[in-house]
Amino acid sequence: MADPRPDLNNIRTQYQVANDQMIDYHPRAFGAIDIPFTSSVRMTKTEGELLDQMTFDRGLVGLSRMSDIKDRAFAEGERRFPDNPRPGNIPEGREREWQGNDGHRDAFRHAYWNALMTKEYGENWTRAFATAHEGGPNNPANREAMDLYNNEIGRSIGAANRNASPEQLANLVEQALNQGKLVVVDRSGNLEWSDRVVRGQHGLAPSGPLAPQINTPGVVSTDTSVSQAAPTPTPGQPETRLANATPNAADPNVDRMRQDPMYGQVVTAMNAKGLEGDALAANLYAAAARANLTGVTSIEIGKPVNDANGQPDRNLFVFDGRTDVQGPTHARVSENEARATPVQVAANNALDAQAPQLATPDQDTRRAPTMTA
Repeated sequence: MADPRPDLNNIRTQYQVANDQMIDYHPRAFGAIDIPFTSSVRMTKTEGELLDQMTFDRGLVGLSRMSDIKDRAFAEGERRFPDNPRPGNIPEGREREWQGNDGHRDAFRHAYWNALMTKEYGENWTRAFATAHEGGPNNPANREAMDLYNNEIGRSIGAANRNASPEQLANLVEQALNQGKLVVVDRSGNLEWSDRVVRGQHGLAPSGPLAPQINTPGVVSTDTSVSQAAPTPTPGQPETRLANATPNAADPNVDRMRQDPMYGQVVTAMNAKGLEGDALAANLYAAAARANLTGVTSIEIGKPVNDANGQPDRNLFVFDGRTDVQGPTHARVSENEARATPVQVAANNALDAQAPQLATPDQDTRRAPTMTA
C-alpha cells in the first residue's frame, strides 16, 4: 500500500522561503516607540515588523507572552526529549548543535511553538511570523523545509484545539510526532518521517540552500476576533504569499500613547521647548497644533542622529507644520532630549523591567554560530 503522506522530496523543494534582510531589532512599545536600554535581537526585517504589529495590537504584554511561549516550547522539548549520547555519524565539534536541531526535539519544539502561538495570536499572524523566521540567509535547505513543515502541522493542531491547555497541546504534538506526521533529518542528512527515525539517532542537515518557493510574508494583525480569512494550507502543499495588510504602527492612537511612559517623556520634552502650552494636555497632537505645528506627520522612531553636543542620539517624533516665507515649521524631539527633561526615573525602570528577551525557538545557544534559522 502506498504511503498516504506527502512526498518528502516535494516538501524539501517546496518548503523554502525567500531570504529577507537581517536587522538588529529592539523592542518597541506599541510598535512605534523604542524602549530605552533594551538589548537587540538579530532577526529578519519582517519578523521585526510583525513584532511591531503585535505590540501595537497588544502592548508590552504581548511581548511578554511571546517570551513565555518561547520558554515553554524550549523547556517542554527538553523535558520530553532529553539529550542523547552522540552517535558515531556526528562530528565531536557539532554535538551541541546536533542535540538541539534536526531531530525529534527540534520537530516537537517547532510544532509546539506554532500550536501555542496560534492559540494566543491567531493562525494568520503565527503563519507569517514563523515563516518570516526562516527567511535568514544560509539556512540549510533540509533544515528549513523541516522547520516550515513542522510549523504548519503545529498550527493545524493549535487551530483545531483552541480550547486545549498548553499541556494538552504538547500531548497532541507528541502524538503527531509518534504517528509520523512530523519530519526530521535521518542519519544521512535527508528528510524522513518522525516515526522512521529512532529518537537520538537523527543526523544533521547538509549545508546549502534551494531556490525559494514561498515569498516573504506580509504583515498581519494578531486580532483573533477578526475572521482568519486566509485558508489553512493542506500539509504537503506550499504556503503562498500572505496579503500585505500594512499596520498603522507609525501613527499610534492617542489612547495607546498615553498608556506608555515614553509619552510622558515626549510631552515633557515638548513643554521644555515651549511647544506644549498646557502641561496637562492629553492630546499631544493638539498641543503641537497650538504651536503652529499641524501634528505628527512623520515619525522617525530610532533614526540615528547626533545631538547638539555631538553625542549619538535617536529621534522620537518629528512635528511638521505649514511652510511659509521663513521655511517649514518643525520640531524634533530626540531620545536624549526626552531623557534630559525632568521626568519620573521610574518610567525608565518600568520599561526595563517589562522588556522581554525575544529569542525564538531557533535561537538555541547550542546551535553552531553559523546557523541562523
